[in-house]
Amino acid sequence: MIKTKGNKITVITGKRGAGKTRFCALQEMSAREQGRQVAGVLSPALYQNGEKVGFYLRNLESEEQRLGGSSILKPESSFHFHKWHMDQESFAWANDFLANIQSCDLLIIDELGPIEFEHHSGLIAAFDCLKTVDYKKALVVIRPELIATFKALGFDFDTISIT
Repeated sequence: MIKTKGNKITVITGKRGAGKTRFCALQEMSAREQGRQVAGVLSPALYQNGEKVGFYLRNLESEEQRLGGSSILKPESSFHFHKWHMDQESFAWANDFLANIQSCDLLIIDELGPIEFEHHSGLIAAFDCLKTVDYKKALVVIRPELIATFKALGFDFDTISIT
């Protein structure tokens, strides 16, 4: 089992579009209202005409966000993953701020998916972040089919399924 500085990891899981990011955003808002320090990354969707066409990477400390991936825009520094053009510069930026988090009350990682687990890219700094940051609670969004892979890495966690 991996020893973490943080007290508790909760994996937030559910099918695509179930509301995992919204759940994390509500937890962020609640924590801030209680005066707690929140850090990490949230990946809110970008919609056009009711269809998801991209997602942002939002730094929860600074509130700055950048386009992480798009099905309609192709950033210069992008790589293709399924229907998405993933912006490498935005992911490098997100990995940089994740690597520099020291402590917080609530750490949010939205999300660890196939890019991180299978291609060792994307928000790859999140794995070390979960091991080294001094947090009271961490919420980590992971799709159901990847939970066993996360567990195999040695992380101890509870699970909340969003339906």
